[in-house]
Amino acid sequence: MSQWIQVSAINTIADGAYERFELDEVDVLIFREG
Repeated sequence: MSQWIQVSAINTIADGAYERFELDEVDVLIFREG
């Protein structure tokens, strides 16, 4: 059970990092176009 919680936490952190990276990419594209 503790292993499942650990994996779930890692996935949550990874999703958050991916979302921030995606937003950063969008900001860069807007900056380049603008």
